[in-house]
Amino acid sequence: MGILPTWHQAGITAPILLVITRLVQGFAAGSESSGVITYLAESAAPNRRATLTCWSEKFSFMAFVCGSGLVLLPTHALGKPQ
Repeated sequence: MGILPTWHQAGITAPILLVITRLVQGFAAGSESSGVITYLAESAAPNRRATLTCWSEKFSFMAFVCGSGLVLLPTHALGKPQ
């Protein structure tokens, strides 16, 4: 997404490309998540299945929090543009 053209460079093609890349990213993340949960549930001992499968969701949320923090820190460090 970082190398996509801007509106001024490509016109209507720019937001269309952005939507397509976000859809591909979402589909990839969605299929990865369900695959991990299935693998953990099938390979874990019966008394540990719930514990192991919940870690997948916890780490998915933590990745979101860390990504948001990586965007927030430079924004506050640089301040608002004049």
